[in-house]
Amino acid sequence: MELTLRATGACSRLVSLPCGHVKIFAGLSGYGAANGRLNPVQKPNWRKESDKKMNKKLVVLLIPLLLLPLVAFGYAHWTDSVTKKYKFHFGKVEVEVVKWHVDACTTWDNDSDGVVFGEFEEVWVKEVYGADGQCIGFEILCNPVGPGFVLNFTMLIHNKGRLPVEVYAPILKLSNLTDTDPCWTDFTNMTTWPSWFIYTYKYYAHPDTAVHNDFNANDYTFPIEPTGRVYEPSQCIKITQKIYLPVQGYPELQCHWFKFFVEIPIRNANPSTYSSYKNETRGWP
Repeated sequence: MELTLRATGACSRLVSLPCGHVKIFAGLSGYGAANGRLNPVQKPNWRKESDKKMNKKLVVLLIPLLLLPLVAFGYAHWTDSVTKKYKFHFGKVEVEVVKWHVDACTTWDNDSDGVVFGEFEEVWVKEVYGADGQCIGFEILCNPVGPGFVLNFTMLIHNKGRLPVEVYAPILKLSNLTDTDPCWTDFTNMTTWPSWFIYTYKYYAHPDTAVHNDFNANDYTFPIEPTGRVYEPSQCIKITQKIYLPVQGYPELQCHWFKFFVEIPIRNANPSTYSSYKNETRGWP
């Protein structure tokens, strides 16, 4: 015996089974009246409306991302460019003293040993060296000095850097008198230049402006004013300096010390302008 039940609502339906068994199917489909059988059971759809909207947004966002490689591929095949690459290396202003000479010195042989030049003697010329071992200056100790003292000193300065330079007039500093031996540190310049201290200088260039690496100081005979010439790399300038102490009328100077600093500024020269360089095949006049 079979018992057949039917529910026509939209939320559930019954299936006829052998007597004593009833099975309920939940769903949206109704009973198929045309053939007396139930339609195939459809799985329930639990997705919310907001999920559907989110899926649509994801699709809209993903489409451009998927198209980007195609756009880039097409762009790379429809453009071109010209590239120039540069490298720069800064030059350096660097000079050294390659020759020096005490031309004359009017002084006293204090210890009567027949020698006045050298360490622990009356005139001691000590070279000062830079970081790479070149001579960049001097420390000159004169002891004793007195009325009529004269020191003539000549040096040949070489431009060993990569930039042309100009040589300016010396900058002079004279210290006040002290009772003790001063060190070589810097000091405040004397406010009034004394009449008992006379310093003079002269610059000499090579007569031939095209000469380079000539370290014979006797060849530099052309008198020139400061900044009167631009010295290219490997060119030189000769500088003579004279110190004279007419101190006969200044007995108060006895047993005192003083320092005298000379700085010769050497700076890079202004660059020249060069033009009209061309490639043989792609240039123009």
